[in-house]
Amino acid sequence: MPQSTAAVIFPRSLQPSSSPVHCSLHLPQSTAAVIFPRSLQPSSSPVHCSRHLPQVTAAVIFPCPLQPSSSPVHCSLHLPQSTAAVIFPRSLQPSSSPVHCSRHLPLSTAAIIFPSPLQPSSSPVHCSRHLPQVTAAVIFPSPLQPSSSPSTVVLHIFMAT
Repeated sequence: MPQSTAAVIFPRSLQPSSSPVHCSLHLPQSTAAVIFPRSLQPSSSPVHCSRHLPQVTAAVIFPCPLQPSSSPVHCSLHLPQSTAAVIFPRSLQPSSSPVHCSRHLPLSTAAIIFPSPLQPSSSPVHCSRHLPQVTAAVIFPSPLQPSSSPSTVVLHIFMAT
């Protein structure tokens, strides 16, 4: 889907699973964000995206220029009764490791901000929401429930340099 906005759609019935739901992402020249439905339940296993599910409550849309890759984008969520969005910048560079974002956000709206420019790293990038120069944000709208462990979003991004 070159030069377009592309969505990865989750069905309303998406439930926790001991094994991941797999997907493929080949969406060059697209724009945007990862949005998850309120009905997505906590899970100890990653949710892997599929763009061939007809009943929509969520979309995964990727930034320009995203190049085709033989590797999938991995998403792991532990966000009971919440909606979450992950928005990535055009300047995000290729990385062999995931970007990790953690937050304890009881009953609030919050953003996790990435500094500009986010550089490739052999180790995970751990976020702070007190970084003044922004090119990307992870946004958790209310009501995000309190948790004894951090809520986490993990993605492997494959972009052109």
